[in-house]
Amino acid sequence: MKIFEQVRRIAPVVEADLPVIGILRRTPLERLDKTVAALRRRRSRTEVRQAMLDLIAAAPLEHLGALRAVFMTHCVDED
Repeated sequence: MKIFEQVRRIAPVVEADLPVIGILRRTPLERLDKTVAALRRRRSRTEVRQAMLDLIAAAPLEHLGALRAVFMTHCVDED
């Protein structure tokens, strides 16, 4: 049992099992741009956009500028 717990701590979390908002919440702010870009390639635009909106809604005021920049870069439709 002890070995199983060690392997579980060392093994990476499978991205497919996590919702997008869960991935974004675990991502440091300085890596968020790259993470959102990668998620846009693997998940639907709507799912990524909604997760970013949820993240922005719950963010502290000092992070809003950086989150807005990431949102405007990756989540605004190019029509």
